[in-house]
Formats: sequence, structure tokens, C-alpha cells
Amino acid sequence: MLQSLQEGSSCAPLWKRFLSYVIDYFLSTILISLIPMIVTSILTGEKAFTSENFTALSMGWRIVLSGTAMAAAVYYFCVQPLRETHKGQTFGKRIMGIRIVPADGQELAWKHMWKRELVGSLLIEGETAFPSAFLRYFAFLLLPQTLSQWIYYLYMGISFCSIAYAVFGMQHRMFHDIIGKTRVVVK
Repeated sequence: MLQSLQEGSSCAPLWKRFLSYVIDYFLSTILISLIPMIVTSILTGEKAFTSENFTALSMGWRIVLSGTAMAAAVYYFCVQPLRETHKGQTFGKRIMGIRIVPADGQELAWKHMWKRELVGSLLIEGETAFPSAFLRYFAFLLLPQTLSQWIYYLYMGISFCSIAYAVFGMQHRMFHDIIGKTRVVVK
């Protein structure tokens, strides 16, 4: 494993990271939204999946469907890259020829992906990850609207700073890479 890391350990170019992000964003959005869209459409009788249709559902259905979306996100971003056949790659990273590796050269493990994707991307950066919309929805139900707006702006600011750090930093690591102790390299 260490030998294969050393052979393909050059830092992934930003354009490859960006294109893999775009690919993963669209593919994961479809995967994550599919069941909530179908069930919401069936229950409301509406063909379009909108936030208004979703909020028209009972709280129980919203919780179940958001949980389903989060489970799909965990699979796509955390479980799939850990599979032996994917070796640190989501579909977007595979297409772009890059992968996620631990910064210390160890074997990629659940702890890296958990910290990187769920804590870093979902909770801290927030705006760079589509599944965070389902998480924010429930948090914002419990918070006053003014506080929700400030949290949204904070997410935007952190996301912007993370992107800037990747663009101007020598290793092109975003905050979720630092939190997960990972880096993205050319395969």
C-alpha cells in the first residue's frame, strides 16, 4: 500500500478536484434525492419535488425521508470510497483519475472518511455538500429565523475560506481534508 501511495502521490490538480466535485455533486444529488422525490411525489400527488411539497408532508415523513437521504449520502461519500474496488474514490474521482488517501500514508479507514465527509464537509463547510441541506432543514426548524440566517452565512463563509485555502495553499487541501487528515492525489 505504501509503495502504491508513493508511486501516485502527487497532489491532485485543482481542476481535477473541481471537475470530480461537479460530477459527484450531480450524481450524489440524484442518489440522495431519489427516494425523497418519489415518496414526496406519491404522497402529495405533485410531479415536481419542491421544498414546499416536502414541507407539506407530516413531520414523521420528513424525518424518515431526510434520514434516507443522509444514509444515501453516507454510502456515497463514506462507504463507497472504502470499498476495495474503489480505493479512495467516489465516481467523480474515479473518472478524473484522483483519489483520497490519508495524509500520513496509512491505509484509508472509516475514521478518515467519517471526519472528512461527515464532520468536515457536512457539518463545518456545509455549503459544499448537498446532503447538508437536509441536515440544515431540521436544525432550522428548531432555531429562530434570524439565527438560522446567520448560521447559513457562517456556512457560506467557512466554505469560501476552505475553497480559498485549497486554491492558495501549497497542498490544495480544503478544511475537510485537514479535519479528516486526508489529501487528494493523482491515482
